[in-house]
Amino acid sequence: MTQGSSSLVNGRVGLYWGPRQKPFAECSRDVLASLSVLKEKGFEQYFHGGRRRGEVMKRQVDINPETIEALLIEGADHGDGDSGVDPELGWSLSLWSGDPAEAYSISFVCGAYSAWARNSVTVVLPTVGPRSLATDTARAVEIYEAFVEIWQPEQAVVCQGDIEWKDGRLATENEPLVQMGR
Repeated sequence: MTQGSSSLVNGRVGLYWGPRQKPFAECSRDVLASLSVLKEKGFEQYFHGGRRRGEVMKRQVDINPETIEALLIEGADHGDGDSGVDPELGWSLSLWSGDPAEAYSISFVCGAYSAWARNSVTVVLPTVGPRSLATDTARAVEIYEAFVEIWQPEQAVVCQGDIEWKDGRLATENEPLVQMGR
């Protein structure tokens, strides 16, 4: 965190890598492993989909292989929409905590190998509360370390604020706490 940065900014754990073909079963396994890490760190409740909070709150996610596989398939990019899932574009899933007072989310894009594709795992931490980056940096770094081991990204970061791409590299709004692949 930089001097004077606001504690009311979301912390992020972000992992990024270019095209890398990965079978669906491996993506599903790694998503489950990541969600298990998050559960161990106190991030236990997830909801999926919907445009309004009321819709989302009806879709609580039970973290098990069958549910995760179904959601990854549902989130797969269907390319032109006529030919089913386009495996070159990978599998994706986004989940939210459902708690506006201490909101967190996670998104995955895995197995994409098109020349235009990027794979990623991004955790947006709560702005306040015991799981926020401002309150517990050690927890965020532990998640980062476990995720780097699971996903083997080219670039990864723990930071406060937004993450952008500049000249093919991660650029953060504030000084990162941890970063690889600068």
